[in-house]
Amino acid sequence: MMRRVRAHDGGHGRRLSLWVADDDPYLGTPAPSLLIDVERFDFWKAVPFGQDAKGNRIDILLLWQSAFFGGLPRRGKTFSMRLLVAAAVLDPWVQIWLADGKGGADFRAIAQVAHRYVSGADPEDLVAFEAMLDELIAEMSRRFALLATLPAVVCPEGKLTPQIMRQYRLPLILLPIDELQEYFEAVEEDKDRQRIIGKLARIARRGPAAGIMPVYASQRPDAKSVPTKLREIVTYRYSTQVTDKTSSDMVLGDGKAKAGADASTLSEEHKGVGVLVTGPASFVTVKADLLENPQFETICQRGRALRLAEGTLTGQACGDIAAAGTVGYLIPPLIGDVMEAFGQRSRMWTEDLLPALVNLDEDAYGEWDGTRLADELTKAGVVRSMKQVKINGENRAGYLLRDIEGAIPPEVLAARPVEGSPSTFPPGAPPLPRPGPHGRM
Repeated sequence: MMRRVRAHDGGHGRRLSLWVADDDPYLGTPAPSLLIDVERFDFWKAVPFGQDAKGNRIDILLLWQSAFFGGLPRRGKTFSMRLLVAAAVLDPWVQIWLADGKGGADFRAIAQVAHRYVSGADPEDLVAFEAMLDELIAEMSRRFALLATLPAVVCPEGKLTPQIMRQYRLPLILLPIDELQEYFEAVEEDKDRQRIIGKLARIARRGPAAGIMPVYASQRPDAKSVPTKLREIVTYRYSTQVTDKTSSDMVLGDGKAKAGADASTLSEEHKGVGVLVTGPASFVTVKADLLENPQFETICQRGRALRLAEGTLTGQACGDIAAAGTVGYLIPPLIGDVMEAFGQRSRMWTEDLLPALVNLDEDAYGEWDGTRLADELTKAGVVRSMKQVKINGENRAGYLLRDIEGAIPPEVLAARPVEGSPSTFPPGAPPLPRPGPHGRM
């Protein structure tokens, strides 16, 4: 194996530095995961993932990101993805919503800690899967509505912080979906498939800013199992061996093989090895750490104990086995989006609000005009106290923030636990904040 070594201080423009390995370093025994002996992990930090050819540690900071794992069957895709899940399990302030399209043994232990867990892609599983996505989108909208009410000194970037997470009980959420192609293949009608893809894309596009990190995985890197709409949005991508450059680009991004990030160069012996792309020009071939099923089960037991001690075990893991669609706050996504678009402003003209919404989600709002916006906000429960708002002495058609907030139930802005999803908050836990005027804390 040979690779170019980039220029460094003291180098010369006419000299070429090469790093050469006598043997393929990716064929050696994988290193045991550093998570095996960790009692507790902080998911706000980078997750130990693997090593490059020279033995340098490769970590993945998943915060504010989304990820896609792809590759041929039995090449270590799921085991690699599971390292991120294991780190989340070891942080009691991470809520895990997981779906496994094949329902195998790889993620069975997650039931001990998962807030939501869907296993398999039978008709009833497919219903539960889409209901889980709907519930998560509602939670995402609730979070944006809540974050928009917080003063700039508390929430300066409009994002979740460790302090906000604990004060308002808004844990980070990890959404791992393994064998995604199974759900797409289980859907008979293309319109239904496109609806699900739209929901997955919405979560990938908007979720990270609300502390919701989706991690999708598929074993068939083609246009059907890796829809373009998803590939263009996901920020981190990892591919184990695939058959050709086209398949590699399906997972890692168009043109990546030509730039050097080509998973088709990996051989059948490269199990647990993949190409990791973290930016337009940032990629590395990684041999992922090894975390086997019994070790993952032990980590899940440890994660359950941590959540019981912290009072953060929720949802199905603590006995709430009701369908996900029967619980949660029903907030129209439009309300959360408008709240985010307002930011710290108390009023906005329609002509400014519309492009702000398009910037958030062009697929959803690209064709909207002022009339459509007004109609949809009315359906969502917004009652306008005035249709003209004054900004810098000038009146134009627009909206007041307090009118948007008026459509949100007070208990949503109070960040109370979702009814129907019992938590284990221990006696003596700090009381949840109560909303002030117009729902503000």
